[in-house]
Amino acid sequence: METEKKMIQKMKFGILKKFLAGFLVLSLVPMMVVGMYTWVRMNHVVELLVDSSRTALTQTSMSLLQARAGAIATQVEQFLNTVVIDLNMLATLPPAPEIYSGFYRVHQRAVWVPSPETGVRQSMKTTIPLYAEISFIDLNGQERILIREGQPIASSRDLSSPFLSKFGKENFFKKTMAMTGDNPHVSHLLGFHVAKPETPSGVNQVSDAEIPMQPVKNKTFSGIIRFSRKVFNHGRPVGVVSLALDHRHLMEFTQHVQPFGNEEVPSPNYFSGDYAFIFDDQGWMITHPKPWDIRGVGHTGVLVDPATAAYEKDKVQAGKLPFNLLHVPFVHENYATIAQQVIQGFSGVRQTASVGGIPRILAYAPIKFNLGEYRETGCFGGVTLGVQTGRFHNTVNSTSVTIRAILKKIAHNYLLLLVFTGVIVAMVAIILSRNFTHPIRMLCRNMGKISRGNYEVDISIKTGDELEILFREFKSMGKRLKQNEQDLVKSLTDLEKQAHMLNSIFNNMLSGLMVFDKNGTILSANPKATRFFKQSQQEITGKTITDLLAPYPAWLELIRNNIPNTGHQATPLDIKRPDNSPLNLETAIASLLDGCPKSNGSSEENRSTLLIFRDVTRRKNMEKHIARSDKLVSLGILAAGIAHEIRNPLTGITLMLDDFHDRIANKTGDRLLIQRALEEIEKLENIVNRLLDFAAKPAHSPTLEDINHVIDDTMFFISKQCRKQGVTLNREPGENLPRIHMDKERIRQAIINIVLNALNVLDHKGNITITTSLSREDAGTFVLLSIADDGPGIAKEDIDMIFDPFFSHNPEGFGLGLSITHTIVEEHGGKITVESDPEWGTCFNIHLPVS
Repeated sequence: METEKKMIQKMKFGILKKFLAGFLVLSLVPMMVVGMYTWVRMNHVVELLVDSSRTALTQTSMSLLQARAGAIATQVEQFLNTVVIDLNMLATLPPAPEIYSGFYRVHQRAVWVPSPETGVRQSMKTTIPLYAEISFIDLNGQERILIREGQPIASSRDLSSPFLSKFGKENFFKKTMAMTGDNPHVSHLLGFHVAKPETPSGVNQVSDAEIPMQPVKNKTFSGIIRFSRKVFNHGRPVGVVSLALDHRHLMEFTQHVQPFGNEEVPSPNYFSGDYAFIFDDQGWMITHPKPWDIRGVGHTGVLVDPATAAYEKDKVQAGKLPFNLLHVPFVHENYATIAQQVIQGFSGVRQTASVGGIPRILAYAPIKFNLGEYRETGCFGGVTLGVQTGRFHNTVNSTSVTIRAILKKIAHNYLLLLVFTGVIVAMVAIILSRNFTHPIRMLCRNMGKISRGNYEVDISIKTGDELEILFREFKSMGKRLKQNEQDLVKSLTDLEKQAHMLNSIFNNMLSGLMVFDKNGTILSANPKATRFFKQSQQEITGKTITDLLAPYPAWLELIRNNIPNTGHQATPLDIKRPDNSPLNLETAIASLLDGCPKSNGSSEENRSTLLIFRDVTRRKNMEKHIARSDKLVSLGILAAGIAHEIRNPLTGITLMLDDFHDRIANKTGDRLLIQRALEEIEKLENIVNRLLDFAAKPAHSPTLEDINHVIDDTMFFISKQCRKQGVTLNREPGENLPRIHMDKERIRQAIINIVLNALNVLDHKGNITITTSLSREDAGTFVLLSIADDGPGIAKEDIDMIFDPFFSHNPEGFGLGLSITHTIVEEHGGKITVESDPEWGTCFNIHLPVS
């Protein structure tokens, strides 16, 4: 640095002096002429640009207004579909007051609500229930469950015919029962019309345009949209479930929006003309700043017909009748056009006016929905978003004026810059061209060498000015670049090796790995995790851990409880899959910390979480299977030993009693006693034989058989016993079932064991149904054999023990039938499950693999 300063001091005629000398010599007149010409042309360009900008801003503003209306319509569509999903979910729940009350309390949303004292909306949102009512009606139309305000209400209403509710005249039960399958019925908005408040005597009449649109105290509209569908149990309808959507949640979509920007307001100002509303597919307002414009019925519960003389202009303008866009040409002819276009599925922008005469530009978009009473039009209604015409054009004009001023300033600065640049270029071209040409050419040649990777440059320039210093530094820079390139290549090579190794470990781990940030957003997942959730890497990345693990609430709760810990947590977890099958996991959670320094010198922790999990369900099942097999082997050995030791003495006793029986032929009484003793010994021999059958493992001789033929042969042996007990034996064979490898005698024994168990509990009445079908499961394709009875069912506490040897509640049974059946099914590589309920009985499902 000291050497460079000495070099600058020795310079007799530096670059700065050359520039100053040249500037005094060069004439500025030619550039001034060019500058004046440029100024005139720029002014003309500014005028053209302002005019085109005004047109473009107008079109853009209208497009933005229309897009905003479309976005609100999309939000309403998603909201209505969410309600339908809630209805379908509720239909799957048992109809119980406590369950329905819990459903009511869980489903809530935040809304702006009016103060009960002033009627003015509060500045904070309040969470209220999503549904005003939840009810269940049986097939006779009797309301069995009614939930209001989170509590069951005693109700015995007969809803089988039209009735007058607190929201008007309703007939949803009959309409719902007329729907096919589980299709829902959705009503139009229900509620009693709220009339415009009367002006007190002695006060000047106030028009709608002068009313700041806060809710009127004690004049708040209360309404619902009724969602209902049939409830099924085993394919048979058992009643109707109903959700009454609170109208206030629909108001939230339009009451707080502004035409431009994302800012929300507690309540719109009707006088400004900047507000939104929703109307239905019949043209009725269903959300509006003025509650008296909203669709509502009279005190009789009947909606006025807008096509009749009863729908009077004066009453509509006075707020005594609700507002219907299809029948108000006296307000503006475009309202009917907007409603018709929306019903046909079109969106757009049109000029209108409010009831108060305020001119507005109105953007509209359809809300697509084709369920219930909206099926005919396929349209729930439309969203309109308006802005006062004057304000709309004022904004455009103001923007145009601003653009004009900015462009003029740019043109002025550009002209000055052009003049200044021209002067500098002329000075450099005339005075300094010789001084710069040669060094710059040398510099270009050496830069070409460097770009080709040759950093060894040899430059020797002695100009006596700053260029000499520049070239010296350039030469030094070449040496540093060469060294930096070598270091960079080495670092990149090391990083690629580490990245490849880490990526290989990440992708080939046997456990699933996921990393998510402190907000729960998933950042990465390895292939094992994507296969577990049956989603691609792109589908999982970006989701929240809450959404991904929503079907596994216990797993999600475990993660939430362990996230605050910075250490590793390993926990076994036994949960259910979405299909209710068991799932055993081993999980480990680790916190990954990354300290990121802030600009003020402090550090901020960015916490990420590593979730490691492994599906050990198969291992757990194998452990259970091995444990049961060990138990059965032990019991078999024990049973065989006991049976063998008992059998020999029984044989000797039998022979001696039989010989004694023959010797006392003339003593009838003694002979009968001996005969009874022989019968009891025969029973003991039967028990011994059953024990030996259980302990012995017969040879397994599978052949390719048709399961339906095996069942038909088996029914020949058991049908007589069923008829004797008065039990109906039903057969529902599946068609086109593949033939499978089986030992038909062993399978016949398994079927007979299950049927005999059913006969023991049916007690001379009932039904036994044998069904076959094809079942495609994750583990492969199976032939499903189901044996169901309509008996009293199996107690829940006995379900896990029914396949254990010697477990029986029948005093005459041995408890070996189902255990032997379980062994037979496992010998065939299949599985047996049981479903039981006191209401419909018991069903044994035998899954036999096709291959």
